[in-house]
Amino acid sequence: MSPRCFQNFAKSDLRGKDCIPRLNRDLRFAKDKSPYKTYLYSIINEGDRKSGNAGYFIVIKFGECYLGAGAFQPEPQRLKKIRQVINYNFQDWKKITENAKLLNAFSDGIVAQESLRKVPKDFDSDSPAGDFLKMKGYFVRNYYPDTFFMERITLKPSWNVLKLVRI
Repeated sequence: MSPRCFQNFAKSDLRGKDCIPRLNRDLRFAKDKSPYKTYLYSIINEGDRKSGNAGYFIVIKFGECYLGAGAFQPEPQRLKKIRQVINYNFQDWKKITENAKLLNAFSDGIVAQESLRKVPKDFDSDSPAGDFLKMKGYFVRNYYPDTFFMERITLKPSWNVLKLVRI
């Protein structure tokens, strides 16, 4: 039986092609035949990978494999709304980011793939939420050795950790 947090996905009509982006660009006429991406990832959320919704993701890259959850790289309008909520409810956000269960399960806490150098212009540069407002995404992740996805294993321990994150 799948964990409760994944039951909506099990009932949905999501297909693999809705969750996995293409790996290669059209190489027919290119001099550079190197792959478009040197890694594989899948985003599992309501809608599909292009919906912009927060979700769960798997990244498989040589030397950097991980499972995670959150808003990986939301579209600008969605990112602005997330930042507004964080700024307006910073004390609640701070409690979430400092939660012992979250930090025990995801030692890096809430991270972003990229961050701005300055607080965005729509926000006060002296805001106590400034470091979070600079982030271009909000997610948690756990790294695994490359062999993790090659072995016949049960993902139950990983799903139990991801259940802490409510998407």
